[in-house]
Amino acid sequence: MSQQNDLRDEEIISMLRQCEAEYDVCTPRRFNKMDETCSSLQVIRRFGSWKKAKEVASVGSENGLGSSQSDLYTDEDILWDINACARRNHGDCTVDILEQEEDLIEASVAIERFGSWFEAKRLAGVGDNLGQYPKKEYSDEDYLRLVEACRKKHGEVVRMIDG
Repeated sequence: MSQQNDLRDEEIISMLRQCEAEYDVCTPRRFNKMDETCSSLQVIRRFGSWKKAKEVASVGSENGLGSSQSDLYTDEDILWDINACARRNHGDCTVDILEQEEDLIEASVAIERFGSWFEAKRLAGVGDNLGQYPKKEYSDEDYLRLVEACRKKHGEVVRMIDG
């Protein structure tokens, strides 16, 4: 859309509402897929965050104040996805690259959680800190919880391999 910086708040709010009407949910990725909209980054810049923009537009839950998508993820989940993006892309993970990774979080989730893309990448050990993201230490209880979650999702565990 041309003249994106000339858009009034009301026009952006209308775009957010249209996104929710089309997709039943309004995420930055879905918003960017729509024709004739500004970028989700412009929305975030204009309103301060994706969550705030959705609140102003009254999109989300029944009262328009739906929980942020970032609330669905732990800090570790978000940092892991940023790190995974970098591993897949030869050490590089930008907002644009992450948005192309359909199975990973949206960049706006990381930005909202950690305050900036730079800080999210720093904490994930990406960029100058590539490979520095600490490996998680698992206790026996953690492994048991993971096996139980796998069993619930995929059925009985056939066998366990010692190793």
